[in-house]
Amino acid sequence: MPMTHGVLLSFDNAQTWKKLLDTGADTVNVVDFGPTIAKVERVLYWRNTSGGEWIMSSLDGGLSLYNTPGIAIPSGTIQSIAVDPLVPLTAYIATHTGPGGPAGNGRFDKLYKTTDGGKTLTDITAGVNALPLNGSDTYLRGCSGLAVDPKNSLRVWMTQGKGTVGGTMGIALSTDGGVTWAWKYGPAEVLDHLENLVIDSKDSNIVMVVGREGSPFADPYRIFRTIDGGASWSRLWLTLPATDSIGGKWIARTPSGILIAATYRLGVSLGYSGNNGAAWSNKVAAAMDTPGVPDTTVHYVESNAVGSAFYMSVQAVGLFKSSPLAASWSAVLADADYSGHSIPDPLQPTWVWHCGKRTLSTDGGVFRSTNSGVAWSARRNGGYDGPPFAIGAIKSVG
Repeated sequence: MPMTHGVLLSFDNAQTWKKLLDTGADTVNVVDFGPTIAKVERVLYWRNTSGGEWIMSSLDGGLSLYNTPGIAIPSGTIQSIAVDPLVPLTAYIATHTGPGGPAGNGRFDKLYKTTDGGKTLTDITAGVNALPLNGSDTYLRGCSGLAVDPKNSLRVWMTQGKGTVGGTMGIALSTDGGVTWAWKYGPAEVLDHLENLVIDSKDSNIVMVVGREGSPFADPYRIFRTIDGGASWSRLWLTLPATDSIGGKWIARTPSGILIAATYRLGVSLGYSGNNGAAWSNKVAAAMDTPGVPDTTVHYVESNAVGSAFYMSVQAVGLFKSSPLAASWSAVLADADYSGHSIPDPLQPTWVWHCGKRTLSTDGGVFRSTNSGVAWSARRNGGYDGPPFAIGAIKSVG
């Protein structure tokens, strides 16, 4: 077995191992995972708003809480959760408070890190606040995206670009697990409304971010891409109908290089590329929205584990699944009260997880489908659970 450091788990008399905790050194670790340890394969994190702002976690697919009763977030709203794909007991949680200057720490509030599956949180905001500000700016715009390098746990990407009012924006990288940060794009460039970022699963030097340049709403959305770890950037000129490119956006990528981008406002528009963004085709998904209604919101777009289907969460409409080449879409959860975040399982191509509201009779919860969204079972019901939602799979080593 290759050299590794940390806490390992085997269910088959040491034939195969799963890494639970990476220490990076020859250290003896004693970790109490409680009665759920025999079921550990996925680590789930989600936001709970019952009586405050909480981060919740589960090691058994939502059937029980691992970090009972959860960890209260002292200020701000949980904006993003990023799980380490190599060691999913490590995750990053970003919060923001909304508009404001230095007294309210701007739109960026706190960045937390857990290395024990959400049992404890460490405040690592100081490194983010040390990022140089642009010109006369007095605060950071706000974290709008987080992602951990799938091949290197120490590399964490962040976009600062939430909202459309003031503050420094840019794309930042940490190479030491969130302790220190450096701008990789910005803050000198005029960026606007940066959203989620995607790291290539095969080559983690390829990173893509959706956003705009210029004054607010002056330019259409495009995808900023680096193929050299942030040393240089290019623009993928994604063209969508002007009436639709006013609202939010989301991108997803399959292992084979297929990209899909979604925007909303006066309808849902999809940009599809089968060649890593070199060429695009527009697909207007009229069935997913009420045309002309501004609050038709694409919350998330995700690819399943093998890239054979995309799943798209549309606020107040439902969850949709695509055909292999995104040529057609069908509703797998059609509900006028639908909200939340649906994530394809990182291990099983036909499994889908959902966190949030699913029916008119449900305040919120964690749900799972094992047949591509045809049927669902409640893993954890109630409690006003909702997005952001993140899943990490325990990786085998050796």
